[in-house]
Amino acid sequence: MLFRSTARGIAKVKWREGAAVVEMEADHVPSPAELGKNGGQLVLWAIDQEKKAVNLGTVQVSGKKVKASVKAPFRIFGLLVTAETDANTKAPGSAVALESKLPLNPDLVLPVFRVEITLGS
Repeated sequence: MLFRSTARGIAKVKWREGAAVVEMEADHVPSPAELGKNGGQLVLWAIDQEKKAVNLGTVQVSGKKVKASVKAPFRIFGLLVTAETDANTKAPGSAVALESKLPLNPDLVLPVFRVEITLGS
């Protein structure tokens, strides 16, 4: 089943004490069940330019809205929200609810190009 998300959101990123502090909010986000993960949770990932993914934890869900406030270990990274049956998984699965893009210029916070990664099942 192909699910085309209409999710939209914003992430504010500030560099503090050697880490990126991310405040993310989005709405119209599909539930894990809509993505084929009944009983699953939505997990936020940071993905760097070398395609290394770091699990930043679960997002807070309220209806179709999600939000998170986390620290990411990268200077340049994209964000990905996936539905996972195990919130502690080490690699993002293929049930993508929301994705950002990597900034082309490291001084910008604007997403300007897509990062392609191989997702687990």
